[in-house]
Amino acid sequence: MKSKMLPLLLIASCFVSRVAAEELTPIDRPTWSIGDTWKYRILDGWNGAERRQYVNTVVAFEGDFVVLRGTSSTNADGFTVRMNADQQSCRSLQNDSSVVCDGPFKFPLSAMYEHKIVKLPFPNGKGTVSGECVGKGVEKVSVPAGEFEAYRVDCKGHWTRIFDGVGYGRIEDSSWYAPAVKRMVKYSMVDFSPQGMPNNKEILELMEFKPASLSAVK
Repeated sequence: MKSKMLPLLLIASCFVSRVAAEELTPIDRPTWSIGDTWKYRILDGWNGAERRQYVNTVVAFEGDFVVLRGTSSTNADGFTVRMNADQQSCRSLQNDSSVVCDGPFKFPLSAMYEHKIVKLPFPNGKGTVSGECVGKGVEKVSVPAGEFEAYRVDCKGHWTRIFDGVGYGRIEDSSWYAPAVKRMVKYSMVDFSPQGMPNNKEILELMEFKPASLSAVK
């Protein structure tokens, strides 16, 4: 799976403490506000080089969807992202009007957390990702935006390309959600070729969170 397939709906951190999942007080779904803004960077997981940066801002609530507008260092014209209340990306397959919303998080994040992702379309609509996700508890994680207590979810599954050539391979990723910024602060991913060889590897890190009040947390 190429990097453009990644969400949102992506290891330079140092973990210094951890609260096991079975000891966790459930983490409830956050409330977003129009104007909440997150800035991320995406790194090449093999050499640590920065691939791009992007910014997401909550701009509207439409029924069951949260609408975010974004810009990136490779797309100055901007793009739109839709998510549900669980911060799951909402996407469609190419030439299909039906929408699937899914992702690693489904609130509350609780002890012994488990969740299945079922045929979530790639951002470009050319295939799907499925997998099983398991909560690993709370870890202290450091990213450019600061140090956060974050709930970790590990997912293992597979990707399937349907359009513009067919293909199939494994994918493994980890996501860290921090209540302090109401969103993921880190994501790491590696996918594998149909022959089982590691292919693309990416790391996403939060660079800045600016709540709607405009008081930035860095």
